[in-house]
Amino acid sequence: MKKKVSKRSLAAALMALVMAFSLVGCNGDGEKETAVTGSGEMPKSLSIFSYVSNNTAKAGGTSRGDVAQYKIAEERTGCKIEWVNVDEAALKEQFNLMLASREYPDLINFGWANVEGGASSFVDDGVIVPISDYLEYMPNFKKYVEENPEIMAQFTDEKGRICFAPCIRNDAELRIYVGPIIREDWLDKLGLEMPTNTDELYEVLKAFKTQDPNGNGKVDEIPFTGFMGDVQSFGVGNIVQAFDAWYNLFIKDGKITHGMIEPEMKEALAYLSKLYKEGLLDPDYMTHDFDSFHAKISNERSGFAYTAQPSRYYAVLNDGTKKISGVPYFNGRSYNDLYTSSTSGSGVAITTACKDPAGAARWLDYFYSEEGITTGNYGVEGKTYDVVDGKKVLKMDYFENNPDGYERAVAIAMNLEVTNTNFAGIQLWDAYSQTLTPWGKEAISVWAESADTSCALPSIPLTSNEKDEIANIKTEIDTYASTLFNSIIIGNKPLSELDKAEKEMKKLGLEKLLEVYNTAYKRFTSN
Repeated sequence: MKKKVSKRSLAAALMALVMAFSLVGCNGDGEKETAVTGSGEMPKSLSIFSYVSNNTAKAGGTSRGDVAQYKIAEERTGCKIEWVNVDEAALKEQFNLMLASREYPDLINFGWANVEGGASSFVDDGVIVPISDYLEYMPNFKKYVEENPEIMAQFTDEKGRICFAPCIRNDAELRIYVGPIIREDWLDKLGLEMPTNTDELYEVLKAFKTQDPNGNGKVDEIPFTGFMGDVQSFGVGNIVQAFDAWYNLFIKDGKITHGMIEPEMKEALAYLSKLYKEGLLDPDYMTHDFDSFHAKISNERSGFAYTAQPSRYYAVLNDGTKKISGVPYFNGRSYNDLYTSSTSGSGVAITTACKDPAGAARWLDYFYSEEGITTGNYGVEGKTYDVVDGKKVLKMDYFENNPDGYERAVAIAMNLEVTNTNFAGIQLWDAYSQTLTPWGKEAISVWAESADTSCALPSIPLTSNEKDEIANIKTEIDTYASTLFNSIIIGNKPLSELDKAEKEMKKLGLEKLLEVYNTAYKRFTSN
């Protein structure tokens, strides 16, 4: 979905690109001070707060520096990196402890879009400095943002600041990586067609439960599984899209509303609670962790879910007879705002503790250079890719039979950052698509063709005042809406409780929340 960019917002953002020394920063106590510039030369060393991914840990790695791209970056730039390593599961906790200590490394790698107030609030609080203050030291990144104003608008705040160096997903297919999947071989075994609506899905789920599609002679199938209820990537609640409903903010008739107060939600929740009551929906969906959720699919207990493209299951299940496929979106609607954003919301920010922020910016720019993009997406020529007829072709045999003995996904993760969208850089579909199994490619194609995202909420920059106005309101409304949504599904509250939702949410400040978001949305889409 293409979004209009306000000329005023674009002008402000472009102005920020050339005001390298004019903006004012804050120190760790939030007091104003003149921004530090530094030498602007490539630094000899930098310290970076970043987590150790699960795949890196599986390979015995202890820091992101064990991944090939960062080894190459050190070699090519001459900048030695001291990694402040954090376990992936403890990332938020360690991030908050670091903030409390007010002792920051030079750079912080974090999911800035997933914290209250976003990255700009950390600029205002004196934790990080805007990348846009130092764009003259980032020629590759600067060129990109000047040539792609619509994408730039997604990671520019209301003051025209680019607060961190983001991971950019150039191609639309890169954003369409989660959706509904089904065991197509189970359908074939039971003589069923691919479901095209929720009524047909209901009949399929009943058959999955009662007709032993996994063939073990036991009635142990849990047809529909998930990880939480209202989680966009893996939540069972994503089925409500088929009813033109959503469990959070979305666009309806040109305005932003909340799905829990719209009439379509009643039929959607009635459907979900019916599935739960009849044992067609996993009773453990609220208590799953990431691994236990995926195990239900890998161990052939469940045949339908909302999850990432199914390459992870290919190595486990593909024996020539089994098949997991993407399901076309029922009703053709996707309210998943992950589909609308050209950035992952994660990236690398320069902290106020950095003595040479201009030099740090120069180092970060390497990841937007032609060489940095190539090493991140394809690795090393001759080792992980070859050039065939002018096209870079990944050597998938290397990853599947690598000399280190890693499983395929681990080998890819240790050599390519193309599968990781939380550091600075640009991800390419051409490279990423080569890492996918046939199941993964086919699922993404199915979702891309069937998903109308016109109702999904785009990434809308809010002003500092707007953020302050709704910070507590949104937290309370999100908690209320999530609790009610899941309570109705599992039968702890009757469906009639939904009739009280609008009144209760108004008490929590719903009208102010919608007023702020609609004002920001109008600003975002105006000419």
